[in-house]
Amino acid sequence: MSDIEKLVESNNESETKKSAVRKSRLDYFSEMVQRNLMLVLTMCGIGIGIAMGLIVRYFSNITDRQIIYLSFPGEVLLRALQLIILPLLVSNIISACASFAPGQSGFIGSRIAIYYLSTALISVGEGMLFALVIQPGSRNPGLHIPGGMGEFDEGPTPPIDTVDSLLDIIRNLVPDNLIEAAFTQYKTDYRQVVDMTNFTNENTTEKNVVVKEKLPTPTYMPGSNIMGLLVFSIVFGATCSSLGDKAKPVKDFFTALSSVSLTMTYIIMWYMPFGIVFLIAGKILEVDDLEAVVNDLSFYVVTVFAGFITHTFIVLPGIYFAFTRRNPYKYLKGMVEAMLTAFGTASSLAAMPVTLKCIGEEQVDPEIYKVVVPIGSTIGMDGAAIYGTIASLFVAQFEGIPLSPERIIIIGLTATIGSMGAPGVPNAMTAMFFIIFPAAGLPLEDVGLLIALDWLLDRFSTALNVLCDCFASANIDQLNKNRIKRMQLKKQNQSVSHVGEKTPLVKNENRKAN
Repeated sequence: MSDIEKLVESNNESETKKSAVRKSRLDYFSEMVQRNLMLVLTMCGIGIGIAMGLIVRYFSNITDRQIIYLSFPGEVLLRALQLIILPLLVSNIISACASFAPGQSGFIGSRIAIYYLSTALISVGEGMLFALVIQPGSRNPGLHIPGGMGEFDEGPTPPIDTVDSLLDIIRNLVPDNLIEAAFTQYKTDYRQVVDMTNFTNENTTEKNVVVKEKLPTPTYMPGSNIMGLLVFSIVFGATCSSLGDKAKPVKDFFTALSSVSLTMTYIIMWYMPFGIVFLIAGKILEVDDLEAVVNDLSFYVVTVFAGFITHTFIVLPGIYFAFTRRNPYKYLKGMVEAMLTAFGTASSLAAMPVTLKCIGEEQVDPEIYKVVVPIGSTIGMDGAAIYGTIASLFVAQFEGIPLSPERIIIIGLTATIGSMGAPGVPNAMTAMFFIIFPAAGLPLEDVGLLIALDWLLDRFSTALNVLCDCFASANIDQLNKNRIKRMQLKKQNQSVSHVGEKTPLVKNENRKAN
């Protein structure tokens, strides 16, 4: 073989190797896209939605009516997700609690409550730290947000006393009508008790009206009472578990209902990337003056994001590593799709089906995460705790209100309780502000400053809330596994000790033999 032929042959071999490498890389990329197709489509939907909103905002004169029409596909997505929430939530919790061994449901429930209360207190502490260090409210003396009141143009909602807010949470935990709880939730309103007296003034009799007090009166507002349904489902499932085989038909029914609900959820998820495009574009177009909002509230936004980033990449991974001794960032990577869905829908309840799917792909017991996620979607609001604390301190600094230790403690406590009672729906933080502000002596008129960017910060807050539920599921699952190991080890030790013991008969025979 000549040198030329050898050179040609070597070139052909090198080209073959290069093409094989290119093909393997292409196959790997194609396989990765296919494996994470929903995640890729969701990310593309968010990017396209932001681009569409900015392009339409700056290159066309769109009317409010046209914005409503543009947002319609996104509205359909939210309606479809809200449609499946109740059957998915109730069936998952009942089937999971019913499958627990006797006594296990109490262990899991107590650990869930302690875990979420602890992380909420940590979140409030983070919010206080960043707000007091950065001082965002002291950096904008000339702050003015045109059209900032948004939905409150017709006047703010009357403030609710802190005690009544706490009592409302307890009342919603124990609904008096299960069917009604699927459509409405309890809310305190007030009626004034007046004292009318007659007095004479220059031969004329007039009525003097004196307001003696305002009495709380029961009212019901539209929206599912998720907390009440959660409590009922937990108690119902635990009761089924205690009855054993007697409740097997009921267990089988709710297990089948859970499977059907999940299958319907997967169908809805394929519509999600399309709906998110118009959902985000519509929200960008609804803001009156985007530039003024971003410029005037820049330090406020930086402070909130500092809290979110710290909790996402340091606090939650640190807690996860302390519980499981595994790589937290690998686990976090698997939860990206759930976080993106939460960002797009601005609702932890709407993102719950995707959250269950993502956790199900990890090494977490289904019996655990099917209970933790629905409960966490209602009370696991770490993002809301950080957001609410920073917002309250921002308003206090902006108004020049002295931040005494008593006021800081009140803000922390109300933010903790308010975040755990806030519904997992869009713009839930607005209701939380009306709980924290009156308790801390902050002016309700400044809620308009916060509403201007609530559409954006609420989405990041919701994504963090969902991530907290994902980590909580893994951590509580690890606690349950450790408990099972301890019980098994205890049984083994007991069995070994029993085998090693000699019976009285054996002891007597040994004595006779001696």
